[in-house]
Amino acid sequence: MRQRLCIFCFSILYACNQGIDTISDSIEPVIIDVANFRETDQPILLSQFAEEVTYIPLSEDPLIGDAEIINLHIDEDTIYVDWVNIFKYTKEGRFIKKIFKEGQGPGEAIKYPSVRASFNQKERFFTFNHKASNYVVHFSFDGDYLGQSDVYENNTMKSIEAYFKDFCLYRIEYYPSKENGNVLGSHLFFAEDTHKHDVVYAYPNPASDENPNFNGRRAEIEPSNMNFIPIDSTLWFKHYVLDTLYSTSDFQSIIPRYIFKTDKSFMNLREFIQLRIVALSDRDRYSAKVINGFLPLPTGSLLLTVGKKTALVDQTGKLLHFTEKLVSNDLDEHLKTINLPRH
Repeated sequence: MRQRLCIFCFSILYACNQGIDTISDSIEPVIIDVANFRETDQPILLSQFAEEVTYIPLSEDPLIGDAEIINLHIDEDTIYVDWVNIFKYTKEGRFIKKIFKEGQGPGEAIKYPSVRASFNQKERFFTFNHKASNYVVHFSFDGDYLGQSDVYENNTMKSIEAYFKDFCLYRIEYYPSKENGNVLGSHLFFAEDTHKHDVVYAYPNPASDENPNFNGRRAEIEPSNMNFIPIDSTLWFKHYVLDTLYSTSDFQSIIPRYIFKTDKSFMNLREFIQLRIVALSDRDRYSAKVINGFLPLPTGSLLLTVGKKTALVDQTGKLLHFTEKLVSNDLDEHLKTINLPRH
């Protein structure tokens, strides 16, 4: 079984994407030797993971900008484009409205274009950090202002990363001092039952005792700690620099599905902590490899990106392609190549 790929067309055509528990060992994880990936000459073919392409031309007004930092959310017959605002469209691509009024007045907000909003599908609202203040704002899918919540408290920052079913996934970071530079704390994220307000899962920080030298400030541009991808009733998640991709359907069992073998050329968690407090040199920051993103496929295969290169591995972990070339569209005549997102 392969997937349908949707291409959303702006004024220029862009390709876009879409108690503490114990770890379950009921499924043997697939080992992927990323350190020994060798670049292949041939591009990945679209037919290897998709059956058809659907093109949806979005209205040219408003004009949507940089597709590299745009996120999409599809709710039944409605498309939401997450950028400087959240733009609402019909399933045919006709523009309906902006979700919020931009500004700093009552019921208004200013949004970072590169920081995605968290979509609560069940309760039907969005949450995102207000750019000009120390709180997050909440708007309904129809654009109603639902209030705000404080982000900072007692030298900590709480960031909502995602919603999944009845769970709110968030991280808590700490303002480091000269003596303690570990901004990540004891856990990398928490899953809270939104009805009972109980933490049902906490992902331990394997480097919680790491205290790198702190030079006086946090990084202004913060890479994401975690990548969360909900597919049907399953949530897939992986930390930016850790080696295991997990899945869960309810946070009662957490299943390690893929383990990535890396080497010293890849950024490790200690270096990631240093990066967050601007204690990692630009040379080390830009030369270290990271697994930017991943996408589990219905066939059991996996798409992942390492820097600017895209890899396709089969269900056994065998490398099929590893290339910087764009995906070759062999399904129709409209696009020759497709630039898949790198995150």
